[in-house]
Amino acid sequence: MTRWMCRCFWIVKVVCLVAVYCSLAEAQNECAGVEHFEYLHSENIKDFRDCVIITGNLIILKASFDGSGTKAIKPNDLQILKDVIEVFGFVKIKGTPPEVKDLSFLSRLETIRGKILYSWTRMQS
Repeated sequence: MTRWMCRCFWIVKVVCLVAVYCSLAEAQNECAGVEHFEYLHSENIKDFRDCVIITGNLIILKASFDGSGTKAIKPNDLQILKDVIEVFGFVKIKGTPPEVKDLSFLSRLETIRGKILYSWTRMQS
């Protein structure tokens, strides 16, 4: 291989690596998550479809399933979260129905950063 060909190959290799990195970054869909006093329900669960990174929080409560104030989700609806790898905020799961035996719907979750922490303060009169 001539000297010119080696340089050309190196440039092509770097360009290919950059292109692969950029395509991976674009493929990772981000979604906002839920606010502190909001939770997953039928009206916002569609926002998590194909979501890989949740930039906020993930909160699943008993109210998510019983429809308190909103339409209830079904346990199978949690499969929408199957692609989530990272949560920048916190994850709170409290009060799931008996059909939810495990957290397999979060099987790809690798990192919970906790950059947004959960705090509950009692109002004093």
